[in-house]
Amino acid sequence: MSLNRIDKIKNKMLYKDEMVFCVPANVVETIDEEFKESNIKQRIWSLYDDKGKYMLRADVEGLCELYQLVPYITIVNSKQEILTITSKKSNKISMGFSDHIKPEICGHNNIVSKACFNIAVKEFGPFVSTPFSFKGHIKTFTETTKGHLGLWFVAVVDDLQIKDTEHFEYKFMTKRELMDSYGKLEKWSKITLNYFVEEDK
Repeated sequence: MSLNRIDKIKNKMLYKDEMVFCVPANVVETIDEEFKESNIKQRIWSLYDDKGKYMLRADVEGLCELYQLVPYITIVNSKQEILTITSKKSNKISMGFSDHIKPEICGHNNIVSKACFNIAVKEFGPFVSTPFSFKGHIKTFTETTKGHLGLWFVAVVDDLQIKDTEHFEYKFMTKRELMDSYGKLEKWSKITLNYFVEEDK
């Protein structure tokens, strides 16, 4: 299946020549639920290196036959409070920072590791020595997330230097506070919060 002409034009206007790393749907077909916990904690950094390729985002955005890999990093402090990012425009709450895997940053080896490092540098600067704990895969089918596979990581950090405070508000929230704001959470954040709540039972 391919995109229709109108979607291709819209995508080209939005994404121009941006390249992103994609894997065929059959590579991730065993991930058959919204969240699948993983037992491949150490191998995740290079797991997908030889399973996909870089493609124009304009050609693949909205397709379900190809999955764009998207590392998604949740920050937790030593009190087990979760860092939230609230859009000043939409008032939606996110519990993670994410970005696509791009060739000019990640190359062809250990691409997931390099993508996580880049997210950390871009959003916070010098907290990049903090280890990332891989939790599992997120796979949903909303209009904005279909054709995307989230690789969910958690990092424990107390001292942050947030870079973008113009468009977003940042604060640490307890799980109870987040449950009370559940309706404002983005889809992937609802999934990760559900995991945290179940983990506490």
